[in-house]
Amino acid sequence: MKEKFKEKLSEFNGYLKKVIGKFNALTIEKKIVIIFIVIFMIFTFITVGILNGAPTKEEVISNFKVAIENKDEKLLSKTLKIDGKKVDSESLVPLIDYYDDKRDTLLDITKKLRAENKSGMLNIESKKNIFGEKYYINVSRISVLVKSNFNNTEIFIDNRSVKSGETLKDIIPGTYIARYKLNTEFGEVTGEEEVTVSEDANINIHVDAGNITLYSAYKDADVFIDNKNIEKKVSDIVDFGPIPLNRDIELYIEQDFPWGKIKSESVVINNNGIIKLDINMVNEKLMNEIEISLNTFFNSVFDALNGGDKTLIQNADESTRNKIYDDIFKKTLFFTNNYEISDMNLNIEKSEFKYEDSIYKGNIVVKINYDIYKKILPFVKESREETFLVGLIYDDGKWVSNSIQRFNMYDE
Repeated sequence: MKEKFKEKLSEFNGYLKKVIGKFNALTIEKKIVIIFIVIFMIFTFITVGILNGAPTKEEVISNFKVAIENKDEKLLSKTLKIDGKKVDSESLVPLIDYYDDKRDTLLDITKKLRAENKSGMLNIESKKNIFGEKYYINVSRISVLVKSNFNNTEIFIDNRSVKSGETLKDIIPGTYIARYKLNTEFGEVTGEEEVTVSEDANINIHVDAGNITLYSAYKDADVFIDNKNIEKKVSDIVDFGPIPLNRDIELYIEQDFPWGKIKSESVVINNNGIIKLDINMVNEKLMNEIEISLNTFFNSVFDALNGGDKTLIQNADESTRNKIYDDIFKKTLFFTNNYEISDMNLNIEKSEFKYEDSIYKGNIVVKINYDIYKKILPFVKESREETFLVGLIYDDGKWVSNSIQRFNMYDE
């Protein structure tokens, strides 16, 4: 090692002697010019250093305040460093935006910097050089957890991409515009929102999408979203999603009834949570079936009354047969066998249907017009009008009466 050092020193001495020899060989005029240039450079260096010399603590604080008030990132870059290093002025725009939103507290921030050399994320620091102690404001990069209401959301902040639940590392604190993207079965959800990146807060991005739970009496109905059969039943739609909430996507259900397929009304999915849907099961085919069933029922009632045999009553359960035969007609009209019924007309006034306990049920208001006459005086007829509330259930492929109530009573 000593030999190598001596060798290097010898080489330097040789080089220095050559430089001095060349300088000595110059004319006096050239020597004066070189000396003048060296003195000028030294003087310029010292002058620039003094003029631009070490800023004081007060100058740094004042420049910071002016930079924020004027949104001047170039001035701020001369006053503030990130992790002790200068950064390009564009990188400081989010930091300026952050403090611009806090203008009403800017005076308090500067007061605290003067008193404590620290205010929030801002720290007054200094370095000594030949011109004195140079002050600056230092801000440290931070790491923040980025979250959203859906884990698969891709979030873009400061031209960097993170997934929900991941940590965004080494970012300059400030106010940023965060963009997000979420792919769903029903299209891509995109958007943006302003976020604050600071040491005491995580980032929470709310994606404009939601999960839904669907309720209906028709649990086995098919579900249609965005006019497409999603191959799921109502009972499957529990916390289902995500579904975009900002695109007027519609949902409806469709049930295959014994009298045909019928769909519910369409609803726009614009909120998270529970959606309740019903289906009006009535169509023309159903009402035709009801009319045929009731005509058969009441015609058979009159056949049973005329024949004196209540077993002739059709489309009714046992209790309904007994009630309409014994209580409603027999006791009020047929004290003897001198009466007969003719010219019956049936009109359905009102109807209500529901699906309950896996059974189709209906309540029908029926008005019946008929004539009665005595056998011994067939030319003397009496017209009657009756109104009934008939309860129906759909059993084994047909509508059967399981209750009946008379609204008006006539005496003989």
